Amino acid sequence: MAKVGFGPNITDARGSTADVTYTRTRAGQIMRARVAPSQPASAARAAIQAARSAMLTRWSTVLDDDKRRAWDVFGQNFPTNTPIAGSHPLTGHQAYLRCNIMLQWDGDTILDDPPPDQNVTQLLGLGIDTLTASPQAFDVSWAPDPGANEYIIVSASPPVSAGARACFSKMRIITLFDSGSPSPQSIISPYTAAWGTLPLGMRVGVIAKFWRTTNGAFSRPMQLSAIVS
Repeated sequence: MAKVGFGPNITDARGSTADVTYTRTRAGQIMRARVAPSQPASAARAAIQAARSAMLTRWSTVLDDDKRRAWDVFGQNFPTNTPIAGSHPLTGHQAYLRCNIMLQWDGDTILDDPPPDQNVTQLLGLGIDTLTASPQAFDVSWAPDPGANEYIIVSASPPVSAGARACFSKMRIITLFDSGSPSPQSIISPYTAAWGTLPLGMRVGVIAKFWRTTNGAFSRPMQLSAIVS
């Protein structure tokens, strides 16, 4: 799905629609032919896709019309926010998937009824404390720590050229930490399992956000990158 920002004219567009992908480079906004991902699907990605498929089936076969209408209201009351499109309401179907895909992936209780709120701790700080090739080390920090029934979800990119700023387009969920694992933490083992060893002089990106299991809510994400030293 493409995300488009409209002003007096179209000012920005990201994502794909049909056979066209919109993206931004140092040269500006471009359109290119949509291509299949070059990276093979990871186990984590396959698990997320399986969770999404399970929730699509559950929406159609388990929920009745009253529950679907309740999710429609929820989607209007709790809009989503994206950097390109800004704040906009969700359909009930979209809201149900947003709240439940991660719950299904993590083996938690599914929310067939909309939660009363989308309260979640907001992430205020994110840091890459250590990123080295020898020894292999990758430590990240955040503030504050997750609250009760919350995790911090840490995603990371593959190594890219140090001059590349657009390193956030191929992110994978690397790991989750709960309130029992306070900042900072090493992610070198799950990172290596996902993307291989850290090569000297390459850039790596990190995106993190909080997730609350009792209502399926996500905080606003934060992102940054650093060069492997």
